[in-house]
Amino acid sequence: MRVALFLICLLAGQGPGAAEDIRSGAARAAEWALEQENAPALADAITLLLDSGAALDPDDPFSVADLVTSLRRLDGGVALAKTLEARQSRGQFDGAPRQTLTLAAGESREIPMTMVPGEAALIEARLWRGAGGADIDLILRDDEGRVIAEDTGPETGVEGYGVFVEFFPETCLDLTVTLENRGADPARIAVLAPLSLRDSCEE
Repeated sequence: MRVALFLICLLAGQGPGAAEDIRSGAARAAEWALEQENAPALADAITLLLDSGAALDPDDPFSVADLVTSLRRLDGGVALAKTLEARQSRGQFDGAPRQTLTLAAGESREIPMTMVPGEAALIEARLWRGAGGADIDLILRDDEGRVIAEDTGPETGVEGYGVFVEFFPETCLDLTVTLENRGADPARIAVLAPLSLRDSCEE
């Protein structure tokens, strides 16, 4: 079994909770790759985890640093790890990669963000356990108020299934990220937006 093919099949899922399903499948694939001591397969799994919101920072609660360390120990793994680290630059410019907030039922919050061009702009919000009847919608608008991307509806933004958007800006883009709790219970939320390593927003 080639893990790369397994991951491609997972990526085909587009239904509610697809991001959570992809992350879970990638984690299982990483376990398999470690058991097989298969460096390319492990690199494939780590790549998908990074693309779905994980981080290389060992202090991040969603870190895959331990998997990268394991990758370096495998035959050919050092070069693959360097490639992973080089491609991790993406997304938000000069902001907070992770924020925690609480929204009461019916409450909304706006977070300004700037995205760099040519990199995957990834924004995700996950509910902490115990959110009960909370239901979070995620809406991204540009500086003219136009909706750029969104993940809304009753099947995402609930406990066990976060809200998730990803797109590739062509230019430096100022956004307003709106999170709305359309459910009946308060929600504690972790908002994730991986940072670019650039020192300037423009290319």
